[in-house]
Amino acid sequence: YFLYYFLLSLLLLIHPISIITTSITVIITIIIIIFILYYLNFISFLSLMSDCRFYTNEYPSIGDLVVVRNARITDMGVYVQLLEYNNMEGLIIVGELSKKRIKNVRKSIKIGKMEICSILRVDEEKGFIDLSRKKPSVSDYEKKYRSYLSNKSAHNVMIGLAQSFNKDVLQLYNEFGWKKADEYGSLYNYFLELFKCYNNKSDNSNDGDKIDNGGKNDTTIDNDNKIDTKIIDSKLVKDVNPEYIPVLLEYINNKFNSSKYKIRMDIELTCAKDGINAIKDALSEAYEIENIEVKLYRLPIYSMCIVSNDIEKSTEKLIMVSNKIKNKILQYGGTYSVAMEPKVYGGKEFKEDDEDSGSEGSSE
Repeated sequence: YFLYYFLLSLLLLIHPISIITTSITVIITIIIIIFILYYLNFISFLSLMSDCRFYTNEYPSIGDLVVVRNARITDMGVYVQLLEYNNMEGLIIVGELSKKRIKNVRKSIKIGKMEICSILRVDEEKGFIDLSRKKPSVSDYEKKYRSYLSNKSAHNVMIGLAQSFNKDVLQLYNEFGWKKADEYGSLYNYFLELFKCYNNKSDNSNDGDKIDNGGKNDTTIDNDNKIDTKIIDSKLVKDVNPEYIPVLLEYINNKFNSSKYKIRMDIELTCAKDGINAIKDALSEAYEIENIEVKLYRLPIYSMCIVSNDIEKSTEKLIMVSNKIKNKILQYGGTYSVAMEPKVYGGKEFKEDDEDSGSEGSSE
C-alpha cells in the first residue's frame, strides 16, 4: 500500500490528470479480479456439491457393466470417463475396442459419445481401470441402460437437495443415501416408494386436511398439493433429516411426474392352424393389462409399448404379458419368439435411434 500511494503521489506531481485515469484503471482491474475469483469459487462450489458416485463402493468390480463417455484417443487406446463413478478415468486398449479389427481408431470412436463397457481390471492403489468395449448381450445392455437412467434420476434429486441446503451431495449420501439404497435395492427404488406414498396420501386426503398418524408429524397438504409441514412418520423417512423431507418430496414429485420413458418389446407370432384368430386371441392377453399398447410392426412381428416413469416395473410387466401370450399361442399350436428384448427410449444421452418409425401400423 505504501508503494502504491507513493507512486500515485509522484504521478500527481508530474501530471494531475494521470492520477485520475490511473485510479480508475486500478479500481476497474480490482473489480474484474474480484469478480473472476468469485465466479471460479462459485463454479468449484457447485462442482463440489455435485461430485459423487452413484454407488456405495468407490470402484467398480471386475465384470461389471458401466456407462462411460469417450474422453480422448491416444496410441494406447481410448480414455473414458466412468459417469457412475464421479467421472473416474479408465482406459480401453486398442484390442478391446471391438471384436473386429479396427484400422482407424479415430474414425471409429466418437469423442463425447456415451457407451456401455465391461470392467476388465481394477487397481485401486494406482487408480487404474481397464475396460472392454466389446458388445455385451442385448439383454445385459438394456438392463444396464435402464439401471443407469434410474440411478441418474435419483442422483439428480440428491444434487438438487444438496444445492438447496448448501451441502456436498456426498454428505447426503453418507447421511441417508447409501443406507436407503442398500435397504431398497437402489436409491431410485426408495424415491419411487416415497413418491407413491406421498401421492397416495395426497389423493386420499381432503383439501387442507391433515393425515393422521397418531399425532406424530402430521402432514398438511394444501390445495396446490404441496407439503406445508413434515411428512407422516414412517419407515420411509426413519433416518432422513426432517428438514430435508419437504424439499426432497418436491424434487421427487417433479422428477417422477416429468420423467417419462417408453419401454418397448417386440415378439414374433405365427400360427398355421387358426391363423389370425389365434394371434388375436393371444394378443388379447395384452389388452387386459392397463397402459400396454400393441401394434403390428411388420409381419409376423408385433410391438408392445408402455409409457411410464417406472422403468423396472414396466419392463417386468411386458415380460409377464409376453409369457402369457406365449402360453396362449402355443395352445393353438403356433410359434413364439422374442424379436427384441425390452428396450427403453427416452435417454437423450445415448442418442439411440427410435426404430418405432416403422411400427405405426394398424393396431391389432
